[in-house]
Amino acid sequence: MIKTVVAAIIMKDGKVLIGKRKEGYPMAHKWEFPGGKMEPGETHEACLKRELKEELGVTAEIGPFFASGMSGENSPHKIKLLVYRASFRAYGPLELNEHEELRWVSPSELGEYDFPEADRPVVKKLIETTEGAYLKESAPHEQDPSPDCDESQINGWQVSRAARNMLIDADESPDGRSPYILQLALWAIRTGKREVEDAIRETLNAIPDWRPERIMNFLLLREEHEEYEPAGWRETKGPLDLANLIIDDMEHKMAIHFPWYRSIQ
Repeated sequence: MIKTVVAAIIMKDGKVLIGKRKEGYPMAHKWEFPGGKMEPGETHEACLKRELKEELGVTAEIGPFFASGMSGENSPHKIKLLVYRASFRAYGPLELNEHEELRWVSPSELGEYDFPEADRPVVKKLIETTEGAYLKESAPHEQDPSPDCDESQINGWQVSRAARNMLIDADESPDGRSPYILQLALWAIRTGKREVEDAIRETLNAIPDWRPERIMNFLLLREEHEEYEPAGWRETKGPLDLANLIIDDMEHKMAIHFPWYRSIQ
């Protein structure tokens, strides 16, 4: 059985926090990013907040998804690792509740540490992205820069956060520069799980290039709603179920906004 583990990339003064697993724990003495196993019914964010409180004694703010990893078929510990950026509300002494040692290290030095197999793709991406300005010490509630999408208004919607988590469950990598709900819809179309007319596919591919205001007008129909709430989305079961609901709602929106689309139905 594959266990889902959620971990955090936490930066401070250009260094990332890693911990050495204690003697007697699985994969003892290996280094890891702080985090732990999900409990039934937990969201990724709730799991990570709980684990960071239990492991380090801190209250954390969970940011956007960063990367994922998977243990190999021959590994005795079957793990799917999901890693998010995170920050502490206050940086002070950390508790050693589940680690033998904690270190703040430069990402360029991570190759010198022995990480479990599932962590290695995350280590690789962290080293590569830190060469630019992608990762910095995060203040609480800091958002990723997003030129194509106002994340606080669109990707911050509840249905958008659900779509992001379902993209991760489908082994996709959410891109904060584009609405997560559209990424999920296009995933279903791209993988052949949902067949649509060319007009729908072309519109869904074009929407991420629209200005945020135009996207919101399209989705909210210029009504005074605070966020996009397609009917029934909270009852959906899994990525394909939510993707199908979003596509159906997008088709309904197209029929309202575009007279040419109604004429070809």
